Amino acid sequence: MIKEIKFKNIVRWSILFITISIFMLTGSNLLLGQETNNIQKQKQKIFLDELSSILIQHGWNPGYVENMILEAKNLNWKDADQANPEITALTLQYMKKENMKLEPLEQAQFALQIALNEVEMQKMGYNDHEVASIVLNGVRNMLSDIQTWKQNGKVGNLGKIVRNQIKNEIRNTEIYRMHEQANQRNREQNRDISENCFKHVPSKVSPSNPEGGRFNNRNNR
Repeated sequence: MIKEIKFKNIVRWSILFITISIFMLTGSNLLLGQETNNIQKQKQKIFLDELSSILIQHGWNPGYVENMILEAKNLNWKDADQANPEITALTLQYMKKENMKLEPLEQAQFALQIALNEVEMQKMGYNDHEVASIVLNGVRNMLSDIQTWKQNGKVGNLGKIVRNQIKNEIRNTEIYRMHEQANQRNREQNRDISENCFKHVPSKVSPSNPEGGRFNNRNNR
């Protein structure tokens, strides 16, 4: 009887210990998740604040920029917070220069897609100058698509238009890079071959050439 009571107490305490452990683990995960979420929101805020400041410095209407930033805060910037706000602002400024007027929400979505592509190119090893060049070329090539999108009542996904065009530009740049690398390797190989050939060429030609001597002897006869 006593043994049975002890066993039940052990089971009871074990269950209590496991329950407390699970509760503590769950609480830790919730705290960690909350901390990560707070860090993410802070990064997003910093990026959008910098973007807003740059646009206003370039003469954008502060009220329009404020509305755009409000719309942007409702989007998921999780994978875009490492982008360079200066490049994103440069792209939006180019769109404005080309009279591609968008609503604040559309402008926010456009900025998000540009930022996402920036981060992707950074991971591929492109520097800021190369990223800006690729993005601007991509936007330049998509102007007619965006114009058609607007004329057709904005049917379809603007983000998809942006993603596809930038990805095409990245693909073209990668192909160009591969060709340049191949050409560089060929130039280096040709230079090495030339250097090796010159190494085996005598620095001086011997005056006692037997063939030359026989030739001269025949002429003397």
